[in-house]
Amino acid sequence: MNMPTEKNECSPVISVIIIVRNNEELLPRAIDSVLKQTFDHFELIIVNDGSTDGTKLIIDLYSDQDDRIKPKHLERNGGRSMARNTGLDLASGRYIFFLDSDDYLPETSLLDLFQIAEENHADIVYGGTRAFDGETGKWRDFYYTDRIIDSERHNFRLTDHLELVDNHQVVGRLFRQNFLQRNSIRFSTARRNAEDVLFAFYSAFYAGSLSMVPQKTVYFYSFGNQFENVDEAQLLDARDNVLETIEFTLRSSADPLRKRMLQKGVVFAGNLYRAQKVYGNDENRFNAYLQSLVP
Repeated sequence: MNMPTEKNECSPVISVIIIVRNNEELLPRAIDSVLKQTFDHFELIIVNDGSTDGTKLIIDLYSDQDDRIKPKHLERNGGRSMARNTGLDLASGRYIFFLDSDDYLPETSLLDLFQIAEENHADIVYGGTRAFDGETGKWRDFYYTDRIIDSERHNFRLTDHLELVDNHQVVGRLFRQNFLQRNSIRFSTARRNAEDVLFAFYSAFYAGSLSMVPQKTVYFYSFGNQFENVDEAQLLDARDNVLETIEFTLRSSADPLRKRMLQKGVVFAGNLYRAQKVYGNDENRFNAYLQSLVP
């Protein structure tokens, strides 16, 4: 395992990227969870995506106290994809780890993921995620990634574990930086919502070696009312992202992955809960949405 030496100690091994907009209340918890890591060879890049509350002040106070924190303040809100790409541009670590500002980390997250990545030469390491109710703080018994990150595995590819196409998160995993750069994997700015779906898919698709360690909880995820508060833009962006990954797979991959992605498309088309929330009793718009799923 290539642990940092005295010679390269100044170069961070892991670049942790937090993007934040108007979250002065919860941001300190996220930052503190990084600063308390047992693995301290990291830099913490915080991209302030045009916040108008006290977020900027909080970031500057922390960065004044710890030179591992690299603040970047964007004057205008550019969206999550642009903010995350900004973080990637600034990152100098061997590995990349994304943390959302309303989530936080167990103290051994970075060390656990780093050790697995180095031992197995993995392009991506998937750890376990525990979800909690963002309003009450109560832990949830089950989170959807539990059925995907289900057993310890190493040195495999996406085609060996097709269920990974259903994991749409970019958090709770460690990415090798030169792998992302070599394959030009970035966050798409074509759509403002569900930017993690495409990044999660393309990174898994191109990775030469994956590792999965569900027994190591590396991420605490704040679960809110994502499905209750959906609007039409979010609904259509989710549709277009799924369609893009299906069309890409049909052009670029072998039969097992093609079949799995087509199955995913059928499941997505059949899940109309969010569409019903968006369109309500507007039958014409609802039917137009259904027709858009046909391809």
